[in-house]
Amino acid sequence: MKDVNLIGNGPDALSKVTMLGTDLQVSDGIWTCGKEGQSVPVGVGCPTIKISSMTVGGTAVQGR
Repeated sequence: MKDVNLIGNGPDALSKVTMLGTDLQVSDGIWTCGKEGQSVPVGVGCPTIKISSMTVGGTAVQGR
């Protein structure tokens, strides 16, 4: 699926994780997080996860 919005909040979604995959992928890009002119390098990555429920909205969804 692409071009959809996942509606909710992070802590709620994390409380609904029921399974984790073993396929962790970490981006090799250079990412930063910061505010007010300060920044710190961060990593971005996640294995495949299964979440018991989530609200999905968007303009077009095909298949299931």
